[in-house]
Amino acid sequence: MTERASIRSLCFVLTTPLLAALSSGCPSSNTGGLPMTQFSAEFGTAACDALEACAGETVARVFIDAAGGCDSAFIAPYRNAAEPLIEEALARGTVVYDPVAARACLDALEANPCSLTNNGSAALACQAVYEGMLPAGGACSLNEECGVDQFCAIEGACPGTCQARRTSGQACTDERHCAAGLTCREGMCVAPAMEGAGCTELGGCTLGMLCSGGQCRPNDEVLVGTEGASCNLMTGPLCADGFSCVVDTVAAG
Repeated sequence: MTERASIRSLCFVLTTPLLAALSSGCPSSNTGGLPMTQFSAEFGTAACDALEACAGETVARVFIDAAGGCDSAFIAPYRNAAEPLIEEALARGTVVYDPVAARACLDALEANPCSLTNNGSAALACQAVYEGMLPAGGACSLNEECGVDQFCAIEGACPGTCQARRTSGQACTDERHCAAGLTCREGMCVAPAMEGAGCTELGGCTLGMLCSGGQCRPNDEVLVGTEGASCNLMTGPLCADGFSCVVDTVAAG
């Protein structure tokens, strides 16, 4: 795996949960809000800006450029897979688009870009763009149909049921299953690994951090290698912008 591929894989892990906040459809006339037809495009730009502001230009460029731009990185995967299901939910009245929350989502991304994953403040603000109308215990097929503090628990086949988000140490398969401030890692809701936390893999830390020397450290402390410096694609350090890590030996196993 090349250094760019390693960072790109990390970015997909970090940004995938945020895609559940997007859709498109009919405009709204609510004063101060953002029409639904404008939200997806404006979100794409805001999310790219947030990723670069938090993770740094090197990490952000690898992900964004490799994906073909902001639209391809943050909007197209959702638009092609989940959007038709959202539109069906809008039509049957189990989901309502909130234009004021859409504007708040973009504001939150600008104000606190590092909170766009791990159920941080920006991630939660963007999840609130679609208001779920089903009560706890209601039959559901999408997370968006349930309240912001709930998710749609599906066991094998639809319909599922709206359940409260899970706390630290409880089982999960998706970040939306976990409570505010928690992330889903290795099937369990846990607090994201912040600066100084122990780690064993490059992408085992919160956004803006990388694992190096067994500790989560800011990206700019890990992406430091220049010509002739040692680098390690699994544990860091990695190379500074403009340099690449050339693997010349591979250990057994």
